[in-house]
Amino acid sequence: MTQDHEPGHASIRAALDAAADAIALPDRERLRRARQRALAGRAAAVPCRRALPLWPASALATAALLLVMLRGNLAHLPGSGETALDAELIGSATELELLEDLEFYEWLDADGAAG
Repeated sequence: MTQDHEPGHASIRAALDAAADAIALPDRERLRRARQRALAGRAAAVPCRRALPLWPASALATAALLLVMLRGNLAHLPGSGETALDAELIGSATELELLEDLEFYEWLDADGAAG
C-alpha cells in the first residue's frame, strides 16, 4: 500500500504486524467493532462541507478600514498646488537660490496680492 521511505520502517512494520497477530481473535473482533463505531460517529458528527477560512474576509475588512482612514486623513492635507510647487523647487538643483529665499518670495507674493 505505502512505500517505506526510511530503512527502519520495515522493521517497525514487521514488529507491529507481529504484535497485531498475537492479539486473540475475540479481542481483535471487539477492537474492529469499536473502530467501526468510532468512524461512524465521526462521519455523522463532521459535516461534509469544509469551513471557509476567515483570512480573506479579514484581509478585505482591513483594506477597507485603511482606505477609509487614509481618505479621511488626506482631506486634511494642505492644497495640492502648494505642495506640487514645493516639490518642484526641492527637486531642481539649479534653483537652490530660490529655495533659500523662499520666505522672501512668499512675502513678496502676499504683499503683491494685497496691494
